[in-house]
Amino acid sequence: MKMLRCLLVDDEPLARQRMARLLAEIAEPRCEVVASAGNAVEAMGALQQQAADVVFLDIHMPGLDGLAFAKKLGEMGQSAAIVFVTAHAEHAVDAFALHAADYLTKPVKAQRLQDCVDRIAARPAASPSASVSSTGPATSGTAVLIQDPRKSYLLDLRDAVVLRAELKYVSAITVANGLASTHVLSQSLAEIEHTWPTLFVRTHRNTLVQKRALLGIARAAVPSLDAEDAGQEAWVARIQGLAEHLPISRRQLPAVRQALRDLGL
Repeated sequence: MKMLRCLLVDDEPLARQRMARLLAEIAEPRCEVVASAGNAVEAMGALQQQAADVVFLDIHMPGLDGLAFAKKLGEMGQSAAIVFVTAHAEHAVDAFALHAADYLTKPVKAQRLQDCVDRIAARPAASPSASVSSTGPATSGTAVLIQDPRKSYLLDLRDAVVLRAELKYVSAITVANGLASTHVLSQSLAEIEHTWPTLFVRTHRNTLVQKRALLGIARAAVPSLDAEDAGQEAWVARIQGLAEHLPISRRQLPAVRQALRDLGL
């Protein structure tokens, strides 16, 4: 059973107690609160005494605030994932620029916290996205800010197996524990393809696929989505974690084949 060592940093003792209780109620992955701190100075001392996998960090604190402290941790090369926990949703963009692992708004809901720790636990221990970077613009990482009426959070695009343009929106599909989830992005498909060219390959005019999620291609007895290919047998891509096979346009087939060769498939 995976264990996440957690450091809680908040100037409100009751907030730390509530977060500790919520973490204790998570069965898998297990979360152990190894230290608790009321400000950045105490938190730094705690990290010197005990390593942490995740730092749950309030933003508004006396002295060094949470954003400045997270930047300091990045400069020091700390590998702990940073999760901002705050009542102020307007700071999500600043957290995004620091490549935080997630952004939780108070009062934190149990399921939202579960989703957060699930994503962190699923990442490789040395994943660069798990720690805060203090250099470069937000787009130099692989996280994008998701904002919907209920919450704001960060999505690591490396977790997205498929991106689809649908009307005015781009939907990202992630798969965890065999279940697919959909996230609505504000970026266009072209912007994502241009910014992260090594992550995705275009399979169709409205679809990008995570290269490492490609399992192979095959002929399928279904109509092509392209008018130029109408009436012909279509090529489809098999995607890790998805039962659905995605159509590949004739124009994009060479790029998909090259992506498979790069993967050794």
